[in-house]
Amino acid sequence: MLHEASLREFQHYSKISDAQLIDGTTLTAPVFGHWMTVILMANAELRVTVKAFYGGTCGRKLMAFKSKKPAHTVNPRWISDYMKELLNLTCGAVKRELIALDCNVGLSLPLEMRGFDELFAEDRDSSASYSSYLWTIKTEHGPLVFRAEIEALDTEYVANLCWAPQPESADADMEFL
Repeated sequence: MLHEASLREFQHYSKISDAQLIDGTTLTAPVFGHWMTVILMANAELRVTVKAFYGGTCGRKLMAFKSKKPAHTVNPRWISDYMKELLNLTCGAVKRELIALDCNVGLSLPLEMRGFDELFAEDRDSSASYSSYLWTIKTEHGPLVFRAEIEALDTEYVANLCWAPQPESADADMEFL
């Protein structure tokens, strides 16, 4: 669900229709990019952390394409806003799908940081069922690598969630400036 939502929201938000979704990544772990955007979806039964990794050059090219400005004129703050909005749109789409299943989750504000936490993130609830997914959105401007870390705090509740993608409505087709 997350990887499909990320591609759909990326294509809509970025206006890049030929982006490709790839399971995993061809980049060398643990450093997938020197910038990381992160967001959390959570409730009492489920905690999902979604991260998007990207390099400065890729971010600059994507923002230049979106803003229709030369890459050398792109302000780094625009790149940060662009990536945080992309992650917010992606997780907002997933949240709508979960709400349709009566699974209400809270959604944090997206954060951006320089660096990565793949070497240091071992703060997990030992009683939770844990899984991690890695995928890449490949574009001519560079790759965006995503990782979703899912903690099922109530494994029975999470196992009973069966979803199918919800059709997009005209209400979901909005863009914030």
